Amino acid sequence: MNRRSTIQWLGAFAWFAPWVRAHKLHYSLTELFWRQDQTTLEIVHSFHLDDAMTLLTDVDNPSGELPAATQARLLLYAEQHFKLSQAGRRLTLEPVGAQIDGNYLWIYQEHLMPHLPTPLRVECTLMHDVSPRHQNQVNLRIGDAVRTLTFRKGATIGEF
Repeated sequence: MNRRSTIQWLGAFAWFAPWVRAHKLHYSLTELFWRQDQTTLEIVHSFHLDDAMTLLTDVDNPSGELPAATQARLLLYAEQHFKLSQAGRRLTLEPVGAQIDGNYLWIYQEHLMPHLPTPLRVECTLMHDVSPRHQNQVNLRIGDAVRTLTFRKGATIGEF
């Protein structure tokens, strides 16, 4: 290979390299932890930062703690796009906070719950307005047991 073709090959590779490494999977994970000893259902949403940046348009260099106004906006977004209910009654999820850690955005909510209601209805449309291919996995953890629901656009309601 001569010098010119080597430079052309490296140039083509440099142009395509970011696309190869680019974040392709639009996916979020929500963990529901029922803490029987604390009578609390903890809700933790995690998003890859590439996806979350569309929600964080006012954050230039995200890392660590977020400004209060940004946290409030993210918590409102979670409240509008993630809902729990039992017997037709929507459960109030209290906002706890939001932060960025590494390549992930974390949003925290909780609900005081003396016993875990069954069935627990989940409606999840997180990030569906950002990407029509976005998928959400919701795990319910009770001790060592884990149950999982998966949501995508057009399939946004499930029950534990």
